[in-house]
Parts: sequence; C-alpha cells; structure tokens
Amino acid sequence: MSGAGGGKRPPGGDSPPGPPEKKSKKEEKTTTTLIEPIRIAGVSSTEEMDMKVLQFKNKKLCERLEQRQAMEDELREKIEKLEKRQATDDTTLLIVNRYWSQLEENVRILRKRIEPDPPVVSTPAPPSATIPDQTPVEEDGVNLASPSGVPPPPVPESDELSLQKKLRTEVIQLEDTLAQVRKEYEMLRIEFEQNLAANEQAGPINREMRHLISSLQNHNLQLKGDVQRYKRKLRETQLEINKLRCQSGDTGVLILEETTSDSIDVKKEEDEDQEEEEERRRELERQRAREREREREREAERERERERERERQRSDELKRKDSDTLKMLRVELKKAQESQKEMKLLLDMYKSAPKEQRDKVQLMAAERKSKAEVCFVFLSEEEALLSEMDVTGQAFEDMQEQNSRLLQQLREKDDANFKLMSERIKSNQIYKLLKEEKEELADQVLAFKTQLKEIQVSVAENRTARERESSNLKRAQVCMHCECHSKPKALIGGCRSNILGILSLQEDLSRLRRKLEKQKKLIVPHYR
Repeated sequence: MSGAGGGKRPPGGDSPPGPPEKKSKKEEKTTTTLIEPIRIAGVSSTEEMDMKVLQFKNKKLCERLEQRQAMEDELREKIEKLEKRQATDDTTLLIVNRYWSQLEENVRILRKRIEPDPPVVSTPAPPSATIPDQTPVEEDGVNLASPSGVPPPPVPESDELSLQKKLRTEVIQLEDTLAQVRKEYEMLRIEFEQNLAANEQAGPINREMRHLISSLQNHNLQLKGDVQRYKRKLRETQLEINKLRCQSGDTGVLILEETTSDSIDVKKEEDEDQEEEEERRRELERQRAREREREREREAERERERERERERQRSDELKRKDSDTLKMLRVELKKAQESQKEMKLLLDMYKSAPKEQRDKVQLMAAERKSKAEVCFVFLSEEEALLSEMDVTGQAFEDMQEQNSRLLQQLREKDDANFKLMSERIKSNQIYKLLKEEKEELADQVLAFKTQLKEIQVSVAENRTARERESSNLKRAQVCMHCECHSKPKALIGGCRSNILGILSLQEDLSRLRRKLEKQKKLIVPHYR
C-alpha cells in the first residue's frame, strides 16, 4: 500500500464530519420510558393473582426479547454495510495503486527524456548567408535571439500534471474515507462489546424467566389436559343421559338417531383430541428434557441449601431436646422435694410407731436418697452436655459465618477477575490495532525514503548533465568569438548555421530548466 499513502493531506483541508458527530447525537438523545399502569381485575384467590403476575412478567420478558432482537438486527445491518463499504474502499485502493504505478512509469519516461543528449554538430552554411543584425549573449542563460523569431515548442507535460493533481486529490479523499470507516468500525466494535457485556449480565435473569415461561407453559398444558378430560366426562354423561332416555321409550327413535350422531361426533372429536394430545406430549417431552438439564443445575444448589438447613435443624432439635430434658428434670426435682417433705412428716409420725415400721421407713428413706443421688448425677451430666452443646452450636455458627464470608470473597474475586479479563481483552485489541497502524506507517515511511533517494539521485544527475551542457555551450561561444575575431572573413558563411545551432541548444536548455522547475514544484509539496 505504498501508493495509498503517497499524497499527504493539506494542512488547511477540513476533513468531512465523521463518527464523533454520531456520538454527540447519541448523547443528545434522552430515552424516556413510559410505564403503563397495571390494571388487575377482581381477584378471588392468590393463585389467580400469581397467574396474572406471571402473565405480566411474561409480557415484559417478550418485550425485552423483541428489543434485544431488534438491537441485534440493527448491529448486523451496520456490520454488513461496513463490510460492503470496506469492499468498495478496497476496490478504490486497487484503482489508486494502478494509477500510481502508471504515474511512476510516466515519471520514469520523463526522466529518460530529460537525460542529456549528445552534443549537436553544426554544419557550416554557404558563404552567401548573412549575419543577423543583433546577437545578444547573456552569461547566465546564453540567450541568443534569432532573426526569424521562431517560437518555443509547446510543453507536453500539462496533461500529466493535471493527472497527478487529480490522483492526489483522489488519494486524499480515499484516506479521509478510510479514516471515517475506521472510526465507525471502532464505534460499532465498542457498541458490540457493550451489548455483549449487557447480555452476559442479563444471562441469569433470562434463564430464570425462561424457566418461569416453561413452567407456565407446562401449567397451561396441564390445564388444557384437565379441560379435555372434563369435556370427555361431560360427553360420557351426555351419552349416559341419552341411553337412559332411550330406555324410557318415550322418544326412542329420535333419541337413537341423536345418540348415533353424537357418538360419531364424539369419536371424531376423540380422534382430534388424541392427535392434539400426542402433539402436546411431544412438546411436553421436549420441554421436560430442557427443564431436566436446568433442574440438574438447580438441584445441586438445592442440595447444598438442604444440607445447610438439615444442619441447622439438627442443632435446633438438639437444643430443643436439651431444653425439654431440663424441664423434665426440674419437674422431677420438685416432685422429689415434695416427696421428701412428705417423708419427713411420715418419719415424724412413725417415730412413735413400732420397730418394724421404723425399719421399713428407713429402707424407704435409703431408697429415696439413692434415687435423689442418681437424679443429681443425671442433672450434672445433663448440664455438662448442655454446656458442650452450647459450645458446639457457637462453633457451628462461627463456621457458618466464616463460610458465608469466604463465599462473598470468592464472588468478589470472580467479579474482579471477570472485569480484569474484559479490560485485558480490550487492551489487547487496541494494542493490535496500534501495532498494525505502526507497521503501515513504517512501510509508508520506507517507501517515501526510497522515493526521495531516487528523486535526489535523478536531480543530481540532471544537474551534472546541465552543468556539462552549459560548460560546453560556453566553450563553444568562446571558441566562436575567438574565431570571429581572428578569422571574420572565413567564418562569415558559417556564422548563421552556428548561431542557429546555439539557438536550438539555448531553447533546449530553457525547456530543460522549465521541466526541472516544474518537477521541483511537484516534488517539494509532495514530500512536505
């Protein structure tokens, strides 16, 4: 692409407006969302309320999906337009490259023409020729005026100069269009990445809404199946009623005809219902297959939550059991204390009793003491167990809090990693674009340097050739003057031919100088 970047833009040229104006237009637009009020008719139960709320959610989801599809269609259309525009730009660049190669060939041909020709040998004219009246000689340009006043030949380079100017203007326009296309492409790429990020964020919401839609569809299918079942029951009851009427015998024949027609209609309707049921079953099977895959993922999360709930329930049950046992033991203690009081009263009563009764009372007291000691030991064990349970419960709660904190930290780390990955992808894309632009600029600089070297070499060669020609002309003039002063009579006849040769050389020299100046004028703005 050495030809595409040959002509640089003029400093004062105003490039046409590009994508930044689009940005400003987008910023100027303010989106106004009108929220329509939700009108719900009379609701008799919570199930109807849930159904209506779900229907409203389904409508909102459908609207969001339609908006998303419209945005995707618009982006696809923009990408297709950009691809078409890129194809047209490629074709124009190919045309520019072809014209550039033609221009280089024309420049080479001009260089070949400008190269110095061998010196012209002037033939002497017959002696009858007369010398012109005025032969002015200028030291700078060696301008000799001919007596006949021959006009200089026309310049054939005007067409080439106009073609070069046209090519430069076309190249500048193509560069402007390329810059606009690149800006639009970057804008569309940024919009596409933003839409992708928004879609990724809306992914779990869409999944939940799809699950709700599928559950509602299943519920609707179940309701339709129930309706069909009730219709069948209705038809069966109508058939039974018709049979009973036939048995009554009042309207026998008419009822039989009606029953036959009803039975035929019922069979037809049953066949249609069977076909509809088969189609619904197929749809249900497909939806169930989709739901199973979704439910597997949800079941894993539910199992985790169930395990947590089970652990909580176990801890709660243990605490309840411990509290119940404590209450029971306290009740038993109260009963034992009351029984001790009663036994004291009995002992006081039995002190006046005989020895046998005293022995029995002592035995009963020993038994009760042993029971009280056993209860005391049991209570101490219960208290120790309760303290251990409290410690374990606190440790379990601490572990749960630590787990929740760790989960939050993991989520935050995942979000940070996701953001870093997205930023890294964007930076890599920008780095690639900058690298490609840098390589293109380096190629253009190398091409310009090579062209500059070639032009400098050609200019040096032209200068040396012209200096040689000028020195040769000066020498010829000096020789002619010497010969004119020394031998005026012998060279009167050959003066005219020599002067004509000098005039032709002078015209060639002036023509070459004009070409050189034109080339300089063309080359200097081209490389500024």
